[in-house]
Amino acid sequence: MPRGLNDLNLIGHIGRVDDLRFFQDGGCVLSASLATEEQYKNRSTGQKQKDVQWHRLVFKNSLAENAKEYLKKGSKAYIKGAIKYRKYTDKNTQVEMTVAEVHVKHFINLERAPEVNNPQFEPVDGINAPGDLQSAPSFDPFNDDIEF
Repeated sequence: MPRGLNDLNLIGHIGRVDDLRFFQDGGCVLSASLATEEQYKNRSTGQKQKDVQWHRLVFKNSLAENAKEYLKKGSKAYIKGAIKYRKYTDKNTQVEMTVAEVHVKHFINLERAPEVNNPQFEPVDGINAPGDLQSAPSFDPFNDDIEF
C-alpha cells in the first residue's frame, strides 16, 4: 500500500510562459502559470460568482521544450503533476518566503487547431487567439522577485 499520494489534475488557461532556462548539465526548465476557474452561486445574493486561482507550473527537460513549443498564452490545457513547496529569500526584504509550484508530469493542449483555409473556425471558450486571454483576469502571478 502506498504511503501517500501527491497527484494533481488541472484544466485551465495558460497565462504567462517564460523563456527556457538551460543548465550546464544539458537540462532545462520552463516556468508558466495556469488560471483555473470555478463558478458557484452566492447563497445570500443568489448570483453566480467566479473564483479564479492562479497556479505556478514548472516543466523540466524535454517536457519544458514541448511546453514552450505548444503552450501559448490563452491556450486551454490539461495539466497533471505534483505540488511541491520551495523556500527562497526575498531579495528586497531578506524575508524567507514559501511558494507552491506544480511540477508537471504530463500536459495536453486542449485547443482545437484551426483547419487550413477554414473560415468556419470558431473560438474555443471565448478565446479568439492564443494571445487573447479574455476569460481570466489580467493578474500576473510571476510579477515578483522569486529566484530560481
